[in-house]
Amino acid sequence: MLEFRPSTLKDVNFVRELFKIGVVNGHYKEEILYPNQIEALVQSKYNLADESQPQTLICTLANKPIGFIVITIRIGGIIEFHYLSFDEKYQNMGFGDLTIKYFEDACIKQCKGAPLFMVRCRESSHGMKSLLKKNNYNEKFLNDSNVTLFAKCTDKKFLTDFINTMN
Repeated sequence: MLEFRPSTLKDVNFVRELFKIGVVNGHYKEEILYPNQIEALVQSKYNLADESQPQTLICTLANKPIGFIVITIRIGGIIEFHYLSFDEKYQNMGFGDLTIKYFEDACIKQCKGAPLFMVRCRESSHGMKSLLKKNNYNEKFLNDSNVTLFAKCTDKKFLTDFINTMN
């Protein structure tokens, strides 16, 4: 069963290795590997009520780390999934779907109203883009930053207004 736990400093090397693979594959910018970047992400304290603070959680299977997710819950009920990465041995096994659905459900319970979920993907992040499309995220290419924005919300007017303001 897939479980999630707050990251600790003991997870730095695991997270760094997954980021290195992601950089090589073109999913992440190389800047994420600059000194102290990963340490700062991993040390963020997990608290879904702490708005605007990125939080890193380790995805585990039978207590073994197999991936991680970095999320931020912003004021106004906007939840951003910054990074989602799994060890290559555990990719294409449905863990990405389970992770997205788990945090959507958790945030819907935590937030009042209809939260808006968003993800920004580089053009080379084909797997993540496919995962988001499969989970009914709307997409919009942002010309100024050369990324695709994916968003999902049960409040369709809020979703449409949000997407239309992005560029």
